[in-house]
Amino acid sequence: MKELNQLRKQALLWNIFSFGLIAIGFISFMGYPSLGMILFIGGGISLVIVNATVGKTFNQTYKEMICKGVLEQMFHVKAYTPEQGFSKDFVRSTYLIPIGNRYHSDDYIAGSYNGVDFERSDVHMQNHQKTGKTSTTVTYFKGSWTVFTFPKKVSSYMMIREKEFLSNGRPGGLFSDAPTTTKVTFEDIDFNDRFEVYAQDEHDAFYLCTPQFIERIKKLEASHDGRLTIGIMNQKVHVLFYDNTNAMEPSLFKNVSEEDFIHVENEMNQIIEIMDALDLIRKE
Repeated sequence: MKELNQLRKQALLWNIFSFGLIAIGFISFMGYPSLGMILFIGGGISLVIVNATVGKTFNQTYKEMICKGVLEQMFHVKAYTPEQGFSKDFVRSTYLIPIGNRYHSDDYIAGSYNGVDFERSDVHMQNHQKTGKTSTTVTYFKGSWTVFTFPKKVSSYMMIREKEFLSNGRPGGLFSDAPTTTKVTFEDIDFNDRFEVYAQDEHDAFYLCTPQFIERIKKLEASHDGRLTIGIMNQKVHVLFYDNTNAMEPSLFKNVSEEDFIHVENEMNQIIEIMDALDLIRKE
């Protein structure tokens, strides 16, 4: 803990110093353009160097000491690579969300819990467009993406999406090679109001979405922040929570303490809670 907090303080102080140079340079530019430009550029260079050295070391040490420690206590961890995540091609192949032109994924975990294999990463996808002097950035997704081996034999594609998740219609709305799907509705009016389901095979949709499973989905959504999407394909089930967070990133603005272990454990409990929701779907 002491080593981590020393690194955190160093990174924080250098960040404050760098932003201070940038701010002073911006103000000075009005009366002393040359000096202002030097300070502004110097602050920017300082900021890049700090985050590539001290900041990076703090982040790596935090994830090795805190995140990895919690993961190994909770799961059988097969792999944990903090600086890597799901590939862009992998995410695109699910046709669940438009990719956009800005993509980042990290904190890849592969493991198992009570015999259930899973993979998880934080994913951030945006689309940035610039027209003349105007630029806009739309966030398609920022949150956790977890993949489980699916226990039922279903060969077709299906997506269950909370209605507020995206407004681009059926899956693969921006993909020319997406599976052809049909919107499916169920007898549960509350579920139909909150979710939309698209499936290649309507029979599979009714086979999987039993009344019990629908209730589990509703409870899973209600118990977590953010918007929920579930995709079932290729004997895998993908569970996405768009909660606008990167769950395993440390903060420079507070001391590392036992609360960090609790925070990471609470975040990773989401994996177990999702498994509980999927326990109704068993091998036959």
